[in-house]
Amino acid sequence: MKRQTSRLLIVLLLSAAAGSGETAGRSGNTLGAEGANLLLNPSFEKPDHTGRLPADWVVFAVDGTARMRLTSEDVLDGEKSLAVRMLPRRGMVVGILSILPVESSFRYDFSVHCKRASRRFSPGAGYIQLVVEWLDGSGKELARSQSRRLPLAHLSRRRWKKLEIRRLRPPRGARNANFGVQFWPEGARGEVYVDRAVVLVR
Repeated sequence: MKRQTSRLLIVLLLSAAAGSGETAGRSGNTLGAEGANLLLNPSFEKPDHTGRLPADWVVFAVDGTARMRLTSEDVLDGEKSLAVRMLPRRGMVVGILSILPVESSFRYDFSVHCKRASRRFSPGAGYIQLVVEWLDGSGKELARSQSRRLPLAHLSRRRWKKLEIRRLRPPRGARNANFGVQFWPEGARGEVYVDRAVVLVR
C-alpha cells in the first residue's frame, strides 16, 4: 500500500483510540501473560453503537466503501462472525484494524480464520493479507510486517482457513502496532466470513 495510505490508516487508528476509553486505556496496561489473546473483541461478539460493526475495531476503506456486517450465518467461535462484502473494483482495499501496545523484547503471533459464503461467490484475483504497522510513540510508522497473500480462490465454503504471521519482532522504538486484516477484492464478488482473530505474545 502506498505510504500516504499508510499515514491515513495511522490517523484513523489514533483518532479511534483517543475516542474510546476502553481501547485507549489498554495502552497503559501490561501486555498480558504468554498465550493470552491481546485483542479486544477477537471474535466480533460485541457490536459497536450501530449494531452492525464490531466494537474495538477500526473499519477502513481506500478507493471505495467498506461493506461489512456482523452475522450469525456462519461462525467459528461464539455466536457471531464478521461478513466482508467483496466489490469488483480493482485497486480497492477494505479492512479492519486494532491498535495494541507492544514491546521490543517480545515476539508476536497474529492470525485470523476465514471462509467464503455459500451463496454465489466469484473470487476474481482477490486476496486477504495480514499487515502489522509498527509505530513509535508519536504514531509514526517505523516498519511493517506482512503475511503471505491468501487468494480468495483458496477459501472453502465448508472449512475455515487460517491465515497467520508468526514470531514478529517489533523494531527498536516501537510503542504501538496496527494489527490489520486487509481485503483486496480485485474483481471479486460475494462475501467472506472472518472469525477468531488472535494476537499472542511470546
